[in-house]
Amino acid sequence: MPAEHTSPPDGLPDPSDRDAVIAGYRRNCAELEAGLAAATPEWLQRRSAGTRWNNEELLFDVANYWGSRAGARVYNRRRMAAKLRRLTSRLVRGLAKETPADLGRAMSFPARWDPFFRATMSLADVCAYPTEHFDFHAGQLSADGPVRQHFTPRRAPKK
Repeated sequence: MPAEHTSPPDGLPDPSDRDAVIAGYRRNCAELEAGLAAATPEWLQRRSAGTRWNNEELLFDVANYWGSRAGARVYNRRRMAAKLRRLTSRLVRGLAKETPADLGRAMSFPARWDPFFRATMSLADVCAYPTEHFDFHAGQLSADGPVRQHFTPRRAPKK
């Protein structure tokens, strides 16, 4: 019997609420586009807060949702917003095809790998994860300059 999805941590929207998940994807796209429009080349090369990446590498990670440092060289500030739009459009199409039973199916996750992973996560939880990941990394962008004001950062949940 499939397990029900877990409760969202720290007051996050219910991951089984497709509209809320899709709104999060759209908000992330708009924030990235606005942030990139405000970014200067100098700011993009500055070290981010609390990571070994510069701001451009960190932005690529949130646009890719599973990116790497090398990816920022290929999907730089001129291409990463479009990449995020394409990716989230695919996620929305996939989410629309899932039944409530599918979204409720759960499995074990390695909670130590990521602050937003829980020991058991449903497909609905996994669909909501990209927005949590994006918002968490938005808080790691360097605070100086005009870019960070375009993002809605989130703290990692307490485990």
